[in-house]
Amino acid sequence: MNYELRKRKNNLLAALIRGLKFVIHNSAFVIFFFASVAVAQESSPPAWSCHAVWYQIFPTRFRNGDTTNDPPHTVPWNHDWDTPAPTESLPPFNGSDGNLDSQFGAWWFIQLSWRQEVYALQCRGKLTHDQSMRRYGGDLEGIRQSLPYLRDLGVTGIYLNPIFVALTEHKYDTCDYRHIDDSLGVKDSRSKLSGEIVTNPSTWQWSDSDRVFLRLLNEAHQKGIKIVIDGVFNHVGPKFEPWLDVRKNGRNSPYASWFEIIDWGPPLRWKSWFGENGDLIFMRKTADGMDPAYEKYLFDIARRWMDPNGDGDPSDGVDGWRLDAPQFIPHGFWKRWRTHVKSINPEALIVGESWEDTTPWLGGDEWDVATNYPFAYDVFALVADEHKDPTIEEFWNRRQKAISSLGQPRAEAMWNLLDSHDTDRLASMMVNPDRPYNQFNNPGFDPPSRDYKTRRPNSEEYDRAKLALAIQFTSIGAPLIYYGTELGMFGARDPHDRKPMLWADAVPNDNPQEYINPDMLDWIRRLSAIRNTYSCLSTGSIEPAFLDNPHRILAYYRTDSQHRILVLINLSDDSFSRKLDDQIFDFTPVDLLQQGTSSTVSPSRGKRETGPQPIVTQDIKDGPPQQLPHFSLPPRSCSILLIR
Repeated sequence: MNYELRKRKNNLLAALIRGLKFVIHNSAFVIFFFASVAVAQESSPPAWSCHAVWYQIFPTRFRNGDTTNDPPHTVPWNHDWDTPAPTESLPPFNGSDGNLDSQFGAWWFIQLSWRQEVYALQCRGKLTHDQSMRRYGGDLEGIRQSLPYLRDLGVTGIYLNPIFVALTEHKYDTCDYRHIDDSLGVKDSRSKLSGEIVTNPSTWQWSDSDRVFLRLLNEAHQKGIKIVIDGVFNHVGPKFEPWLDVRKNGRNSPYASWFEIIDWGPPLRWKSWFGENGDLIFMRKTADGMDPAYEKYLFDIARRWMDPNGDGDPSDGVDGWRLDAPQFIPHGFWKRWRTHVKSINPEALIVGESWEDTTPWLGGDEWDVATNYPFAYDVFALVADEHKDPTIEEFWNRRQKAISSLGQPRAEAMWNLLDSHDTDRLASMMVNPDRPYNQFNNPGFDPPSRDYKTRRPNSEEYDRAKLALAIQFTSIGAPLIYYGTELGMFGARDPHDRKPMLWADAVPNDNPQEYINPDMLDWIRRLSAIRNTYSCLSTGSIEPAFLDNPHRILAYYRTDSQHRILVLINLSDDSFSRKLDDQIFDFTPVDLLQQGTSSTVSPSRGKRETGPQPIVTQDIKDGPPQQLPHFSLPPRSCSILLIR
C-alpha cells in the first residue's frame, strides 16, 4: 500500500471512530474496543517483514565500486588474507638461532620451544589485528552495482552494517550520524560543508556522500528491496563533535551531560566499551533513557534518514533500524524511539540486536523483532554436533517453545540468522563441530581456540551447511544471509569472517583455496525462490511430520490456505528410506529443490564441489487419491515437497 493510500485509509478510520463515539456517546466498551485495535496494529511487526529474505552487508568488504574514494593504503581485493599486506609487518623473533644447546643443554631446547610458541602467538595476534584494520575500498557504489546480483539471489531486504562517519573499518565508532562516511561515498565531500550546528537540524546539509546513499536507497526500492541501517546509539567514536567539545571545555560544555563521565579531573576520566578512557565512549543513561538533549538529537537523526526530503512521505528513506547493543539502554528510551519512528513511517521495522532472551523488549511497545541468535544456537547444535546432541525431538521442542513465547505473528518476522559479522562463518562452523556456538573460534586472539580449523570446508561439510540453510529458509522467521555465505566463504570469528567478498568478475584470489562454491550459490538461489513463491513458508502453520532421532531425520509441514509443503531433512551420514502409507496427497508431489534451471558461475572463477544431491526418490501409485508410499534420501540431503 503506498503512502497516500495508507494516509487516506487512516483518515477514514479516524473519522469512523469519531462518528461511532458520537453516536454511542462515551460507551466504555467502544472506547476499549477501538483502543485495543489501535494497540494491536501498533504492536505488530510490519506485515511485509514476515516475507522478507534478508542479506547482511559489511560495506567496506563487499565490493569496491569506486576506486576514487579508496582510503590510504588500500589493500588489493584479491590479496591473500593470511599474508601480511605491503604496509604490514610481523614482530621480530627475540629468541636465538638455536645454536646454544652445547652451552645450555636440554633446558635451552625447552625454553626455545616455549619462545617459538610465544612468538607464533605474537605473530598471529599481530596479523589478526592488522587484518581487522585493513582497508579494501568497499563502498556504497559497489553495493548499488550489485543490486541486480542480490535481486537474482532472491533478496528482498538489505541490512547494512554502520555507514555513518567513523574512524575504523567496522564503523561502530560513529563520529557523525548526520553524514555518510566519505570512504563509502565521495572523497572529501564533508569538507565542503560549513555552518552545521549539532542540535539544530535546520542547519544540516547533504554531502555528496549522503547523496550516494540516497541514490542507493532509491534504486533498491525500485527493485523491491528494503534497506535497514545500523543504529549505534549506546556509544560514539572519539571524533564525535559533542565529545570533542567536552574534551576541550570539560563540565562547561553544553554536551557535558551526554556522556558517562567518571571524574572531571584533570585528568578527565570516562566510561567506554573497553573499560576506562577507551575510544568507544559510553553515553550517559538515566533511569528511563538517556540525556534528553541527546535523545532529541537521535530523534532528529531518525527523521533525517527516514524522510530525507521532509515531505511527510517516507518512501525515499530507510525502511528501518537495526539497533546495536540496545540492552544497555533503558526501556523508556526504546518506547519513545518506537513512537517517534512509527510516527514517521508506520511500516518501518525496528530490530534489536540480542543474543539471548528478547521477550523484555518484544512486548509491542519497543522493538518489532530481534536478531534471533537462539535459532542459530539450536540449528548449529542440531546440524554440526557429531555427538548427536540435541536429539531431533529436543530441537523441535526448543524451537516450538521459542515460537510460542513470542507468538507466531512476531516469530514470523524474527531475523533467523546462522552467522554474522560477530561469529565465525557458517561453513567453518561445520568444520569445527562439538563446541558452543560462537565460542573458541578466534585463533588469532584466543589461546583456547588454537585447535580451531581454518581450512576450506570439504564437500561433506558444505552439505551440512546446506542443511542448516534449508532449515533456515523453511522455518518460522525471516532468513538473514550474511554476505558471502551463498558463495561458501569460510573463516573464523572477527576479523576472519569479514574477508573481502568473492566475485565472479574479480581477479582470482592470491590464495587458491578462496574461490566460489557454485553449488552453495545455486542452493541459496533455489531456497530463496521457493520461499518467495510459497507464502506458507512465511506465514503458514508448522507441525511435525515425523521426528526420527535414531535415523536423524527431521520432517515437518508448512501449511496455509493455498499450499502445503513437506520438508524432509536427512542429517545422518547414511541413506534413508521410509514409507508414508498414512499420508494422502492431492497430486503427485513435486520436489521444489529440483525445479527450474540452475544459475551457474563462470568455470574460470568457481570449482564445483562434489557431494550427494538433495533428491528424493518417489514411487507413486496410480489412481486417485495419489499416495507417496516410499521415499529415499541420500546422506546429508534434503527435499522440499509441494504436496498441495
